[in-house]
Amino acid sequence: MATSCTCEKCQDMCHLPCWPTPYETKKLINEGFGDRLMLDSWISFSGNFFDYRRINVLCPATKHWPNCNSRCIFQDIDTKLCQLHDLQLKPLEGRMADCKNSSQDGISLRNFVGTMWDSLEGQELVSEWKRTFAHD
Repeated sequence: MATSCTCEKCQDMCHLPCWPTPYETKKLINEGFGDRLMLDSWISFSGNFFDYRRINVLCPATKHWPNCNSRCIFQDIDTKLCQLHDLQLKPLEGRMADCKNSSQDGISLRNFVGTMWDSLEGQELVSEWKRTFAHD
């Protein structure tokens, strides 16, 4: 198992929750974390800027820290480390993120994970989650 990086740059990445694949999201829900997820969206472009679709994505929710902006709900307020890491439930985007990667690498990774949600399985999982956990 990879160790969790404790540098400030890595910990600051948690201002946006990392995206899990639909398979990883099922595991999070099965482990009792469904109520700590939120709905996000990925934009799929099909050739030009005006030809796009919005794809629903489930990811860890955000929370407000004292004297701070929003953070991933799974980032421990004291250690600033991911609570999912040692449970081997850390989403793909978070596991692959690295303080040495360029910002373009991060965009490519998010797009890669986003494409996994552009599927019948991914959207059925979103619908199921909404029925169980979404509060209107």
